[in-house]
Amino acid sequence: MTVRVRVTMRGGLTVRAGNDDAEPRAGTLPTVPAAARRDPYPIRTGHATAGESHCVAADTRWKSVNPARSGRIFPTRRAGRSNQHMKRNILKYGVIAGLVVAACMWATLLVFGGNMPHGVSGMALGYLGMLVAFSAVFFAIRRYRDVERGGTVGFWPALGLGLGVSAVAGVFYVLAWELAQATVVGDFAGQYAASALAQAKADGADAAALAELGAQMASFKQLYANPLFRLPMTLVEIFPVGVLVSLVAAVVLRRGTPRGAGAVGATGL
Repeated sequence: MTVRVRVTMRGGLTVRAGNDDAEPRAGTLPTVPAAARRDPYPIRTGHATAGESHCVAADTRWKSVNPARSGRIFPTRRAGRSNQHMKRNILKYGVIAGLVVAACMWATLLVFGGNMPHGVSGMALGYLGMLVAFSAVFFAIRRYRDVERGGTVGFWPALGLGLGVSAVAGVFYVLAWELAQATVVGDFAGQYAASALAQAKADGADAAALAELGAQMASFKQLYANPLFRLPMTLVEIFPVGVLVSLVAAVVLRRGTPRGAGAVGATGL
């Protein structure tokens, strides 16, 4: 017995089972040369086994299907390629974003002589570098939409891609900060505590408030010396910014199935 599979433009493939030597009956799908059809997808022919048919083309792997229960099968290669493209974009643009944010961090340290600026100015410089780095999220989603997805992408895939890029960039940010502490920064927690106490004195805090703040800073220095506290704290500095940028990018760059495309976009073919 031979199983003929024809790719349709309305959501998948149609399986026809029959005898190789039998003449086509009314209502069946004859084998037509590929050059004579406008359908860009050729009819693929394979041999059925007991209860299951496995149709394997030269460049495509198909899921097995029981012809008695279903007349349609769907290709797995397109979905697999889409996932591979997404993972490659996450890695590529995540590394780019991570290198940019690490470069911004080190540039700030070099400008200020190895001391990370505190207060509003330090926060502004830090978040400005993060926003510049996370512009890679927009490029990643736009490339995935226009190149790998044929001009369409949903909100959730775009958001997942953006979060993946943000996670990779966050890892680079944490590693860059650990390297900076081990080389040029030194005792960041001590510097931060001294800066906070100096700012409180400048603001006119009394002795009781200063004593309370000093106790808090001593507790902070003890906690910051523990990597299990320091590493997640460093990641939390950057990852929420990536989440926000990913949400904005997913809303701005999402694009549904073009009008007239039928069910092809809905099935992912």
